Amino acid sequence: MNGTPVDTPPAAGARAANRGPLARDLVLAVVFGVILILLPTVLKQWFGQASVSYLSIGLRGLSLAILALSWDLVARTGQLSLAHGAFYGAGAYTA
Repeated sequence: MNGTPVDTPPAAGARAANRGPLARDLVLAVVFGVILILLPTVLKQWFGQASVSYLSIGLRGLSLAILALSWDLVARTGQLSLAHGAFYGAGAYTA
């Protein structure tokens, strides 16, 4: 043609390398979710009761982590959206 290089799509290995941090974050989120699901059973076996304070701290931590990840996703794409905070506040108010 006219001698300019043609953009080629990245190889499969390059796409897989880019998914590394996302896959790691998803695995960590799933592991954390499984820990929260199994936490009442473990606490009941250890202490004879499932402490509500441990569960509430874990659930609050999980909800704040989800909120932080959603804001991070929006910030990485260059969009400014305050809807995440508004919906989080509306959900907190109704709860």
